[in-house]
Amino acid sequence: MMQTRVRTAVIAFGAILLATCGDPDAAADTPTFTTVVDTLGDTIVVRITGDIPAVNELKLSEVWRVGDPDGDETTGFGFVHSMGVNSVSEVYVFEGSTPQLRHYDASGALIRVIGGKGSGPGEYQRANGVTVLTDGRVALWDAGSSRINIYSADGEYLDQWRPPVTGFMTSSQSLTTLTDGRMAASALLREASHIHDPLGRAAWFVYDAAGTLRDTLLQPIFGDPSANLPSRRAGDGNSMPVPFLPRSTTVLHPQGFVVGSPAAPYVVFLQQPGALRRIERVTTPWTVPDAERAQRRQQVVHYMRRNDPGWTWNGPEIPQYKPPLNGIMTTLDGALLVSVSTPSELFEPDPRPSPREKYRHPCSPSDHAERSSGLMPMVRSAAGSRFRSPRGCSPCAAAMPGAQ
Repeated sequence: MMQTRVRTAVIAFGAILLATCGDPDAAADTPTFTTVVDTLGDTIVVRITGDIPAVNELKLSEVWRVGDPDGDETTGFGFVHSMGVNSVSEVYVFEGSTPQLRHYDASGALIRVIGGKGSGPGEYQRANGVTVLTDGRVALWDAGSSRINIYSADGEYLDQWRPPVTGFMTSSQSLTTLTDGRMAASALLREASHIHDPLGRAAWFVYDAAGTLRDTLLQPIFGDPSANLPSRRAGDGNSMPVPFLPRSTTVLHPQGFVVGSPAAPYVVFLQQPGALRRIERVTTPWTVPDAERAQRRQQVVHYMRRNDPGWTWNGPEIPQYKPPLNGIMTTLDGALLVSVSTPSELFEPDPRPSPREKYRHPCSPSDHAERSSGLMPMVRSAAGSRFRSPRGCSPCAAAMPGAQ
């Protein structure tokens, strides 16, 4: 039997604030940052060039933190998978190693533990995502029982919705609340599998406020499809992306339209009703050191062989350059944040079961700098909305003028 080592963590909550330090005169002497809005047919094109001035950089400031590295199972954290935040800044955290759905107030005090481990009404085993609906209800997608549990804001179990798919999704953003009261669940639709992703095509399953499935939307692919590394054993399937290979990234905006990017080049498309907006930026690619490519390959092989001991590399090689764009996040008030690549940083890792990491890069589920310090940041946009950087990801977002 495989045993899981639980790491205790702390959740830190913070705010992104506009930087107030720096020499404003120096910033004025550097007019390299420009934004030009143009129209190309029915597309609004926003071109961004130059370095973002220091006065416009977003900084993270801690507001409060919760968690006790030496505490019991209700105060420590081993694996924070998903979070949801309501309109009064109360936070719902799914702690996966226990598992528990914990409800904290706006100051970080634990209010209650909602439900518990099991397969009965309101219970759960592992989560595909957590979100707070517009009316304050809380939705938890329980992958273990293939259902979406619905709770009141106070944690009372109300209902369950049955998704049309089964399985565990690795994304912490599998549930999206839409501003009109609907909710979208992102999952793989096996009937729409293709050569580049034999385990299925990503789709959104859209529910109305009563839990009725109203629509199924295949997620568009931006750019060339990226081949996954598949594994199959005894009817079970697994799939992993090739590290640093540009991948189409797609999110559903809270207003119901699609936002996506091919990851390389730096281009973001907003498929708004009646208009297509394209945000583009010229970037310099960062190289992937040979040692880091070897490390990432070792990690993939180690993970895939947990499912298939005889697995061998069966896809493209890890590229020499990082894609300029890693992912896109949205907030309920409509803001967009883009995760971008940065130069690799060599560092001394903490002891890990296997394999040890020696390089750090932003927004990875195994970002060692964040996890070794025990921080899982909650951040607030300039407009005051709170959202979580997924699974220990350092905020590496760039502001995008014209993306409102």
